[in-house]
Amino acid sequence: MHDLDTAINYFERVVDVTPKDHSNRVFFFIHFGDHFVQRYERIGSLADLENVIVRSEAAVQLALEEGPGKARMLSRLGSYLCMRYERLGNLGDFQGAIDRFEAAIRVTPTNDLIWKVWFNDLGTQLTIQYGRTGDLDCLEAAIKYLQAVLEVVPRDSGTLGSFGGMRLNRYWRIGDLDDSEAAVEQLQSVLELTPEDHLDWVCQGNLGIMFGCRFQRLGIIKDLKMAITLSEEGLGRAPEDHPNRAHQLSGLSNLFDCRFQQLENIQGLEMAITLSQEALENTPKGHPGRAGQLRNLGFRFNYRSMHLGNIQDLAIALSEEGLERTPKDHPDRAYLLSNLGILFSCRFQRLGNIEDLEVAITLSEEGLERTPEYHPDRARQLCSLSADFDCRVCRLGNIQDVERAIALSKEGLERTPEDHPDRAYRLNFLSLQTHRQFMQLGNIHDLEMAIALSEEGLERTPKITRVEQAN
Repeated sequence: MHDLDTAINYFERVVDVTPKDHSNRVFFFIHFGDHFVQRYERIGSLADLENVIVRSEAAVQLALEEGPGKARMLSRLGSYLCMRYERLGNLGDFQGAIDRFEAAIRVTPTNDLIWKVWFNDLGTQLTIQYGRTGDLDCLEAAIKYLQAVLEVVPRDSGTLGSFGGMRLNRYWRIGDLDDSEAAVEQLQSVLELTPEDHLDWVCQGNLGIMFGCRFQRLGIIKDLKMAITLSEEGLGRAPEDHPNRAHQLSGLSNLFDCRFQQLENIQGLEMAITLSQEALENTPKGHPGRAGQLRNLGFRFNYRSMHLGNIQDLAIALSEEGLERTPKDHPDRAYLLSNLGILFSCRFQRLGNIEDLEVAITLSEEGLERTPEYHPDRARQLCSLSADFDCRVCRLGNIQDVERAIALSKEGLERTPEDHPDRAYRLNFLSLQTHRQFMQLGNIHDLEMAIALSEEGLERTPKITRVEQAN
């Protein structure tokens, strides 16, 4: 730290004695700013960041309009404003950063490939903003900028990695399988282009997460094994204090959770909980991603309580805190509401308190209302809410709940792809609901429908179990 302080003092003196019209003054500002940022990242003093922003604004004014220093200084200033936005959350800083990046692009000649750096920076900041606000326009704009770079330099590994990550984000939001396949292809290209001793552990981890997404969509056990292998290798090479470590820990936790769901292996669940706890510890209290970490950890404690017979109070408390930390207009709120509803439903099944079931239905209905019609998670939410109404039927015997449960199950089944691994279960569940309606109303059509659904469900159920398939 002493050497860094000394370097800053020397650069301050150099800048002060350099004439304002000197051609090198802008470049002195650039190096001077870099040192201030290094100290800010080390000790977190906001005064250092404020200082470098003020001086950078002055340097931008001094730079020649079309000179290379102007574009570099604008880009640096955009990065500094993004740092302050991440620290203070002022949207004015974010918009200012975007304006500076766009200005850097405008003053850069089209034959100078440095413009691809500005496009990458602009795409990265738009992706960060998408993560904070859930504004899909930010993500679409980021993808557009990086597509433009790849049209000029199609095998640039850094851009391919960023672009793959953005397609991954869009897949999570919209559920288009094309985005999933494209992200896998792009991230694999990055690994092929990168020497083994220079592998990007973040890219490797993201590729693992992407294989996990494909497993959840298609149910191919080989994808899950590949996902865990890649994510473990990437995380093993990650610096202990890297800010992206929490994201990778969370991704690997999700994969072990998938393995638990697939194989009902309690060791997989324990590993998922351990990784979720470490991810939460690595996520600052004010970070927007903390809500998701709390949600995931709460859900895993719930799974363990169901297997070991403990009450779900801790899981519910963690999930409620995650929901409280999520802005009301954030797109993740629908998922949080739905999952919290499932936790209350599980506690109802454990303790039989009808109030828990009512809360579960209320939360799940709100989550469903907030979920876009085209979202891939909507089928799961529909079937989960249908199960809650089914529970209320068994408890209270209300015929309106029977009709509502069947309607939700039918819609959930319609939205379930033909090759989805859960389709057989959903067919059988709807068959049971339809048979119950026949028992209450005596309509022979309901019985015929129940038989047909049950037969189709049986045809789609593998003759060997998934555990045997995995082995």
